[in-house]
Amino acid sequence: MIVVLLLQWIMLAIIVYYNKIESKFNYWYAGLIFFLSLGVLCEIIRVEIVPIIVNKEAFELFARFLSALSYRLSPYFAILAGIEMYYQGTKKTKINIVLLLPVILGFIGDFRNPETGFITIFLDWTRERN
Repeated sequence: MIVVLLLQWIMLAIIVYYNKIESKFNYWYAGLIFFLSLGVLCEIIRVEIVPIIVNKEAFELFARFLSALSYRLSPYFAILAGIEMYYQGTKKTKINIVLLLPVILGFIGDFRNPETGFITIFLDWTRERN
């Protein structure tokens, strides 16, 4: 898993350093890779770090937060990269804002009702799986 995380970060660095980050497609694609790598980092923390430390609750909460970021923002950046690549209209800013609303509502739902939010469900599902 650590190798996968390092490869994702290397790919992200190549996109940012060697390509034009002014290109909106590269911007959204780099964001997609970053948020996908947060999901991998969440799994590394949960599997490798949490079993060997004393304060497990803090690291589990951090892993939950990374997982929620990855789960909520990866599809958003993927859709916006696709829109930037194929849609040549002038209303892209309005589309970006409209597509951000479900992400914000998802985070609000997670923090207002943590028992049924994705953050709690994800860790409960992974515990049942093991």
